[in-house]
Amino acid sequence: MRAKAEHRVLISDVAKASNVSIATVSRVLTQTGRVNQEKRERVLSAAKALGYKRNPFASALRSRRTDTVGMVMPTLENPFFSSLAKYFEKVISVDGFNLVLCSSEGDPTVEHDKVVSLLNHEVSGIVISPADIEKSTETISQASAQAMVVQVDQRVSSPISNWVGINDDLAMKLIVSHFRSRGFKTAGFIGTHATDSSAADRLSAFKKHCQAEGIITKQSWIQLGEHNMEWGQAAIEKIVSSGDIPRALACSSDMIALGALNAIRTAGLNVPEEIAISGFDDTAFAKVARPSLTTIHQPYSEIASETWHLLHSHDSRPSNAVAKILLTPRLVVRSST
Repeated sequence: MRAKAEHRVLISDVAKASNVSIATVSRVLTQTGRVNQEKRERVLSAAKALGYKRNPFASALRSRRTDTVGMVMPTLENPFFSSLAKYFEKVISVDGFNLVLCSSEGDPTVEHDKVVSLLNHEVSGIVISPADIEKSTETISQASAQAMVVQVDQRVSSPISNWVGINDDLAMKLIVSHFRSRGFKTAGFIGTHATDSSAADRLSAFKKHCQAEGIITKQSWIQLGEHNMEWGQAAIEKIVSSGDIPRALACSSDMIALGALNAIRTAGLNVPEEIAISGFDDTAFAKVARPSLTTIHQPYSEIASETWHLLHSHDSRPSNAVAKILLTPRLVVRSST
């Protein structure tokens, strides 16, 4: 008979038991930042009662730094993330820093192991696009206690470290307003599961702005799956097979949109005459797609520069201050709409 696995007490458990934020627990346990005495005692008491033990992150100390920055992306197959890494590496190289690039494969467990490895190699800081809006919280919280951490594009739900990304609400407003200007009265959305913060934000904004513009959308036209071309193709096949097809489709990434374009052609439909489609990210593939893809341009260079600035300025800011840098998206209109 197998022994029952012992539950590892997490920093989030301590936060819940002491009725404070995860960030506060992190500051108390690592003795960084200012926390009032009453909260400090509550946290320490809860940690002791629960039997909380420091995890492998504790072996990577802030004071032991190299000229290397770690970067953990959910996938490198999506050209958005690989392009972002390219721009970031270019920015940090000017200051004599090197980049170690990792993929979490969209798995919070793999992500945890990659971050631990980077910290044990004494990187100066970590840039991460979290694999999961909730499950990545523990990893990022404890990493933030040991090194400078900036989230980029995707983020966890708790405000525990700096974040840089674009205004997804404005981006979807630009797309939906464009659909309206073209006279489209119905629209659908193809994206990824809500465990991805960007996908969740974009879907919420899409629904809100469709309602504001008087564009009809249906639940059957909203398809959520994986972050790749195969999912874009599968989503279109589902919509087409239903016989109820919207006039336009907004996709949460160019990769999904490219798969959708292929499936639309296979179904014998014309783009944009019968169905219009938009992407998101403005990757190199968007320009050469047939037809070329209307999409949201991500300011790669600006994202990279702002991220590096936050890593640089971390030590000069109060330890309990969390920055949120919201950049402006731009709609690029091409032949697909």
